[in-house]
Amino acid sequence: MFQRLSLTLSLLALTALTAQECCDMCGPETIVISAQHRFGRGVGYRDGYSSLDFFFAPAEQMALGLPFFDVRGHVFDNGKWAANAGIGWRYLGPDSCWVWGANVYYDYRKSHNNNFNQVSFGLEALSSNWELRANGYIPVGMKRHSYRSSFGDFDFFGFSGN
Repeated sequence: MFQRLSLTLSLLALTALTAQECCDMCGPETIVISAQHRFGRGVGYRDGYSSLDFFFAPAEQMALGLPFFDVRGHVFDNGKWAANAGIGWRYLGPDSCWVWGANVYYDYRKSHNNNFNQVSFGLEALSSNWELRANGYIPVGMKRHSYRSSFGDFDFFGFSGN
C-alpha cells in the first residue's frame, strides 16, 4: 500500500496572517470562489493554465477546531486537465499565537498518455511570522515505468511509479 512515500518539509520565514486576522476575516461563513489564469512556464508545467477554485470553512470555530473543504480544477493551455480536492482541520492554540492543522487531499493530473493520481497528507503549524508544513504523498492507481534513455556512458532506466 505504501510503496512510496515522499516527504516534503517546508520551513518558511514568511509573514502570515495572525490568528486574530484570520478570525476577523470570517463572516457568517468563509466561502471563496476564484478563477485565474497563469501565463508561461512554472514548476511542473510548460504552458499556462486556468483554475477555478472553491474554498469553504464555517465561521465559528468549534471546540476542537475549524474544518475546511477545498476543491480546485485546472485546465492547461494544451487542453489537459488536473484537479485537487481536500478536507482539513485547523485549531487555534490556547495562546492564540499558533494555528495547528492537518489535511488530506486527492490530486489528479492528465498528461499526454498518462493519468497521475495521488493522496497527500499534511500537518502544519502557522504563526504570524512562521509557516511550518510537512506533507507526504502516496501515488495511487496503475504504476508504469518510464522509457529507457542513454546519457553518454550512463544508462537511465526511468522512474518507477507515477
